Amino acid sequence: MRDICNFIPPTESGGNITYYHFVYETGIKTLKQPFLHRYYHLVLVAKGKGVYKRRSREISIEAGTLFVVFPNQPYEIIAEDGFTYLYIDFDGSRVEKLFEQIGITESKCVFQNFGNVYDFWFSAVKRVNSENATTLTESVLLYSLSFIGKNGQSTDLKETERFETALEYLEGNYTDPSLSIKKIAGLFFYNEKYFSALFRKRTGKKFTDYLNRLRVDHSLRLLRAGEGNIAVLAESSGFNDPFYFSKVFKRFIGQTPTEYKKSLSKQGQS
Repeated sequence: MRDICNFIPPTESGGNITYYHFVYETGIKTLKQPFLHRYYHLVLVAKGKGVYKRRSREISIEAGTLFVVFPNQPYEIIAEDGFTYLYIDFDGSRVEKLFEQIGITESKCVFQNFGNVYDFWFSAVKRVNSENATTLTESVLLYSLSFIGKNGQSTDLKETERFETALEYLEGNYTDPSLSIKKIAGLFFYNEKYFSALFRKRTGKKFTDYLNRLRVDHSLRLLRAGEGNIAVLAESSGFNDPFYFSKVFKRFIGQTPTEYKKSLSKQGQS
């Protein structure tokens, strides 16, 4: 497979990390060494074996090795045929604090047994485009770093943790009208049918019911704050169709939005 090189629009995320490149590299022997980067450089070895050489240190690396290169730090990778890897370039004010929290330093920056995040990286790098570049790249970076323990070893990627991350995404983005089980399953690399069954097992609710309840609760807050326009309520809560919104609202609340608004008015008058 050929290289995949994505240039990320230089937009800071809310956490003050800026992303520059997300690359799948297959031709290391054609590249000029030693390497020297202006930014932090997170590397995941995809295939093959080699040696990572920095200053006087030589560290064996292979498929599943994850390592961080600090800015302006020259290094070499001496690799066998077939060696491939992925990397992300990034910097920002949050990086130093993030590394401190998880125990990454210039002397402790190589971590083994990360082969189980390869599918996540590879699926993401193939899907990067101008609209999702920052979101996907940040997801891969933070997801990978979150499994580095203070002892420098990868912890298990538990199914529960991945599901909880997907659920947090849902609860933070439910007002997006394009949000769907298909979209979330794709973002977190689940089979849609499997994710649907898993969601019901974990929450006790169907995905659509869970999502609609979040949206209805949001509309209740808007109603109590004084918003009464049904079209605005629907759109602000993530519904494309005001009539469908009213139907869902009544199913959960027992009243239409208009009826609920009137009951609020009567309560205010009493």
